[in-house]
Amino acid sequence: TDPWGALPCRPGVDPWSLPLEQFDVSNPDLFKHDAWQPFFRRLRDESPVNYCAQSLFGPFWSVTRFADIQYVDTHHELFSSARSIVLSDPEPDFPVEAGFITMDGERHDAHRGDLVAGDSRARFRSDGRPPGRACRQPPAG
Repeated sequence: TDPWGALPCRPGVDPWSLPLEQFDVSNPDLFKHDAWQPFFRRLRDESPVNYCAQSLFGPFWSVTRFADIQYVDTHHELFSSARSIVLSDPEPDFPVEAGFITMDGERHDAHRGDLVAGDSRARFRSDGRPPGRACRQPPAG
């Protein structure tokens, strides 16, 4: 059976017909069918920092407004991605530090210089995709 089809947040469901306590925007069908926007619009409007107590991946917080995302991103001492960058908890033998993206604070900032410098507001190619980035050398650790 399809575990995603039974979830309250799924393509074809009106987001305003569900209680916010049932919002589980981790359903990949929302993204596969490009149906995620109304769910996130409702979260931004009514519950910009929303707790999902039950999902197939375990509990998680949805942070949907830009200012709140910036706050989370700049306060690594409160919000860390060092253990994982995915919703589900990794297996106990999963490497705790999976690379640059899971580093916080000074360790992360130290590797930023390894990336090719350029305009941080990436210019887009004619096909609408951002330009690729190259590394001078892969980040260590």
